[in-house]
Parts: sequence; C-alpha cells; structure tokens
Amino acid sequence: MVTRGLLALTLSLLAGAAAAQPEVCRVSADITPRRAVVGQQILYRVRIERSSSVERVDWLRAPTFPDFRVEWLPGRAEESDQREDGTRYLAREEHRALFPARAGELVSPSVSIRCTLDDATSPADSIREASAPPLTLEVVAPPERGRPDDFTGLVGPVHLQLMATPRRVELGEAVHLSIGLRGPSNVWDQPPPIGDTTFAGRSPRVELFSSGVQLDLEPGERLYARRFFRFDLVPRERGRLHIPALGVSYYDPRRGEYASARTSPVDVEVVAMAAAMADTTAPAAPAPRDSATRAVPRAWLHAPAADSPFLVPGIVLGALILGLFGWQLRDRRRRRWQAVRQALVKADFAAATAGPREEAAALEDALRAALRCLAPEFAELDSQQMVQSANEGELVERIGQQLRDLERIQFGTKATPPDRGTIERLLSSARSAPTSLR
Repeated sequence: MVTRGLLALTLSLLAGAAAAQPEVCRVSADITPRRAVVGQQILYRVRIERSSSVERVDWLRAPTFPDFRVEWLPGRAEESDQREDGTRYLAREEHRALFPARAGELVSPSVSIRCTLDDATSPADSIREASAPPLTLEVVAPPERGRPDDFTGLVGPVHLQLMATPRRVELGEAVHLSIGLRGPSNVWDQPPPIGDTTFAGRSPRVELFSSGVQLDLEPGERLYARRFFRFDLVPRERGRLHIPALGVSYYDPRRGEYASARTSPVDVEVVAMAAAMADTTAPAAPAPRDSATRAVPRAWLHAPAADSPFLVPGIVLGALILGLFGWQLRDRRRRRWQAVRQALVKADFAAATAGPREEAAALEDALRAALRCLAPEFAELDSQQMVQSANEGELVERIGQQLRDLERIQFGTKATPPDRGTIERLLSSARSAPTSLR
C-alpha cells in the first residue's frame, strides 16, 4: 500500500510539472467585428508565438476563407521583447481583409502550426503542434428599408471625385473625365456613375466613350481601394456643356443607414473650330503691257467667266487645296498638343491617387510640352534660366514662374496642392498664342 501511494504521488508530481511547463509555441486567431453586412470589410488576425528554443514554424493548416473575398494586409513583424512566466516569446501576426460575399453564418476554419525545436534530445521530441479553433461570423444583407433605387451593394463610407480637363474645348475635341471612387470598401463591384443617360435630352449634344477602368489597392491597417473610371466626352454642338453632379449610394454599417457620395457639377465651354488660316500672300503685281499683251483680242480679255473652260474646275481645285492645307494645319496643331492633354490626364490621376508632388510633376510636363509648341528654345531650360531669358511680362516668363512654383512643391518640405486654375489659364493662352510664336 505504501509503495502504491508513493508511485501515485510521483506520477501526480510529474504530471503537475508537465502541466506547469510553458508551451513552446501557440497560435490564436481573431476576427473583427463578429457581425457584419455583405460587402463590409472585416479584419482577420492570426498570432503566432514561439519560444526561443523553436527553430522553425510551419503551417499544418493555413488560414482559408470560403465565401469571402480576401486581400492581404501587412501584419506585424516578429517581436522579441515579450516575456511570460520567465519564458521569452517571439510573436508575429498575419492580417487579412475579408469581404463576406453572402449572408448567413460564415465560418473561417481552424488553423494549426508545427514547431520544430532546435535543442530536442530525439527527433520525436523535436516537433510540437498548436491550433486555433474555427471562427464564426454572422453576416446579414443590407436592410430593405430606406434602400435607394440606385444601390448596387456598395458598403461605405466612400468618397467620389470628378475631374474634367480641359474646361474649354473646340467643337470635335474631347473633354477627358476622370472619376475616382475610394474608401475602405468593396468599390470593385461598383459600376460607373455616368452613362449615356446622364446627358440624354441635354444641350449641347455629346457622345461618351469609355477609355479605361483601373483598380488600385492600398493595404495598411485596413484595405483602401480606389477605382477609377475614365471617359472621353465629345461635344457635337457649341455652347456651355454642363456635367451634372454625379453620385453613388452606399450603406454605412457604423451609422446603420444609407448615404450617398456626390461630386460637384462642372461646366465646359464648347467653341467653334478655329478658322482656317487666311491667305495672307500679297497679290502679284500686274504684268507690264507689252506688245504681246496688246496683241490679245480685247474680246477675250473681257469675256464672261462662263466662257472659260478652265475657270470653274480651277476654282474647285483651289478650294480643295485650301481646305486640305487648312486641315493639315489643324491636324498638326492637334498632334502637337496631344502631349499636353496626356500630361493633364496624368495630373488628374495623380491628384486623385497620389498627392501634390506627383500632380505637380505631371503639370510641369504639361507646361513644358506647351513650350515645345510655343517656343521650343525655352522648353529645356530650368525655370530660373527661363525667367531670366524671357522678356518681362511675356507668356514664356509667366510659364517659367509657374514652373518654379511647381518645383518648390515637388522638392520642398511642405507639399501644397498646385494652382491648377492658373496653370490651365497659361495653357489656354499658349494654345491661342499667334502662330508666329509657335
């Protein structure tokens, strides 16, 4: 009896010591919030901790997310300053942004890891396993009550921005539209907030052409998504083109209500095409009246126009040549200014996605492209040389001053938004400058 009692006591002590021994590795998972609506962003975190005796950690069952759209987020690098009960742990986290795709009780399955010790006495003792239980999320559909007619499933909050350039075009030229939708939300499912029906029944008549869609994802503590729609709007009549305020409806789960994001309206002036260049060639001096001229019969010199078999075809041919010459001049002008338009579109994109420095760099490209048309000898000078070389008050000097301001924005310590209005007025002045300056 005494022997049995001692044996039981020994086993109990050994079991207690084993239970008191700290874990060499462990894993935990969490999901926030536990109740959401379809399309709402959910944060998933899995934390892995290992003691200094663990040489390697591998997934036995990695995280999987059925019924979710999943995007990677930067987690937390391994930290070595965590201590617990005298044991030092190295901890790291992996994060994911989850967007539930349907309503119901959605489950993220359990995860498990395998840890390999570097000081084990035998291969059997070198492996440890740890696991975290599955996580359940309750997902509901956005409420029917108060749902706007144009709601497409977008979960906010979101911001909507419209940029239109240029604000003054000639008939037949395009207005470039850049529509940006951004927020920590499912913007990739949102259709464009503009279409042919936007301008139906309005004057002047326009045609709308899609020129591309882009999606940018910015992972951080949360995922921010940006979706850009680009269009070319081509007026078919002169007048003031009014682009109405655009809007999208979304559901705000924090406020528990529907809301809308809207842009400001934009007006664009549509003017007639530039007249063809007038023929400024001086008329030829009349030929001296020599004997041969005097020999021409007076009746032929004063014959009616209809009597000349070459007069009408000559007029038609001359008109065709003048028209072709005017078309070539206009086509050449458009090609030269294509680089300016492309730089302005790039500036729109930078303003919506990057920041003032990137926008300033694109606007500098636009001004220098305009200088290559206006005064090529100034285009490659730096802003200081340009100001010093140009005449006071001249358009080139004003462009140089603006380039100097843009350089301060790009390379200064404080980046403020560029003066877009002044730059567009300079570009408009450069475009309408006399042909002799081009």
